[in-house]
Amino acid sequence: MRLFLLSCCCLISGCSLGGNEPLEAQLRLREDRIRDLQAQLTEAEQVVAVARQEAGTLRSQLDNPDSVPRQEQLAAGFAVENLEIHELLTGITEEGEVHAVVRPIDKDGDLIKLPGSLELRLMNLSAANGDQQLGTWNFSDTEARDLWSSAAIGAGYVLDLPVESIPSGATLMLHARFVPADGRQFDASHSMKFDGVMQAGFETSD
Repeated sequence: MRLFLLSCCCLISGCSLGGNEPLEAQLRLREDRIRDLQAQLTEAEQVVAVARQEAGTLRSQLDNPDSVPRQEQLAAGFAVENLEIHELLTGITEEGEVHAVVRPIDKDGDLIKLPGSLELRLMNLSAANGDQQLGTWNFSDTEARDLWSSAAIGAGYVLDLPVESIPSGATLMLHARFVPADGRQFDASHSMKFDGVMQAGFETSD
């Protein structure tokens, strides 16, 4: 009798264990499916972000049909991720002008030719009276096009900005803002010490 009961218990236990295996397999399949759906959702969100950016560009084109960018310009716009002021080719000339080379760049630091408006400001950080601004210059998309240089050395937006007066020994900061047609905004700032002669190699102050 005991042997019979033991045999029954073993059969029941075996059936119970065997019955769990299909359930565990289904759970694993569902987990795999959830991971696949999460990956698809992430990809879809990225596609939506790009589509929104393209839609913003198209709205801008509808508002201003005379400034519709070409396809290669749109591609360049999506590639730009930062703005820099060329360290070695930017400074104050002996004539007291700001010579600056401003460059839209991609994630690898490569120059990207892209139309857009430019705003530059020169500040005297050493001003004791609180009036730090030495000059502000604004260039529309059309005006900035004429400033672009494709030279082997110093390619980018090349600007010569007249300044009325720069105190000797002043610590200066040049700030540049670039806004392409898609409405994004890129900023770069560089500072230097002015001693009355041409200065190159701004110290980055982003």
